[in-house]
Amino acid sequence: LAAALDGACFLHLALAANAAGQLVVAWDDPRLDESVLARSLDGGQTWEAPAPVQVTGAQVRRARPFYTADDALNLLWEDAATEAEGRLYQQVSADNGQTWGEPWRVLAALRAPLGQVRLDRVTPSPLILSAGLGERRLRLAALDPVRSAAAPGGWSDMKTIEFRFDDPDTDRPVDLDLLQMALSGDQVLVVGQGESEIWATQRQMASVDWLYQEVGPWSAAQTVAEGAAPGSAPAVAIDNDGLVHVLWDEGAEPSATRRSLSYARYDGAQWLRPVAVLSASEGKLDQPSLAVVEFHPHPGRKPPLAGILDVHLQDGLALPGKELLVQEFYPWGP
Repeated sequence: LAAALDGACFLHLALAANAAGQLVVAWDDPRLDESVLARSLDGGQTWEAPAPVQVTGAQVRRARPFYTADDALNLLWEDAATEAEGRLYQQVSADNGQTWGEPWRVLAALRAPLGQVRLDRVTPSPLILSAGLGERRLRLAALDPVRSAAAPGGWSDMKTIEFRFDDPDTDRPVDLDLLQMALSGDQVLVVGQGESEIWATQRQMASVDWLYQEVGPWSAAQTVAEGAAPGSAPAVAIDNDGLVHVLWDEGAEPSATRRSLSYARYDGAQWLRPVAVLSASEGKLDQPSLAVVEFHPHPGRKPPLAGILDVHLQDGLALPGKELLVQEFYPWGP
């Protein structure tokens, strides 16, 4: 959900679902300058009217609903008055979002804005919070009541990871930026931007032990693409077969046209040569996202990837400003 107001784009959207098909969506309403919630109890066929997230003495922003392993609906949010300090609060609902208990502060060691945040479920129960996506440092924490019984709310300590290494071909130092992370099954993968290359590194994740202590190293960074300088963080996804997919825009300079998106895939042994998958004759394409489509629209054919990206349209066109485009594509061929 996005709204263009006075040339600015306000965007925050978070969704949670449980096994019963109940959905909760939260977003920041730019007219109210606070978060609102809407619920669906029938798998998204019908929706209740959106309602502001009201907490006495706070102005709730960037609300993020999630379900724990016991099917309790939780809400993480930031207060407008303290968001620059990175303060994060949590509430629990005993009736699936009709009413909420008193909030408490979590991850008290946070001292900086969270930036882009994502919540990922790791089988069978831990939840991983990733903050700082698209930046130089990732901050990670796990919600694992078994491992973090002594911590408020069951959260682990925040772990910061960054990647500095020497290019094995040139011996020059590489300091990755625009980091993105993907989790799937037993692996965690991080993709980032070097000076003019996109790199990837991964590690096995049979459990969340690596968030509590150093358990095994990250793999040596591999080059995904050379001569690439995206203007926004690459998008990364891991499908059900363990294949890794990366999508990025072309052109980091402010004046760059960025009218094409490139794609590369890791087949378990090597990174395949990048190819252009989408182009535009006007405006520019950037800030892509990737999602693995789990249904099979064509029997006997591997399901597509869904690419979600911002489309910036030039002044004077029929749709000025910013819009979201969803594009399905089949990198496997016909």
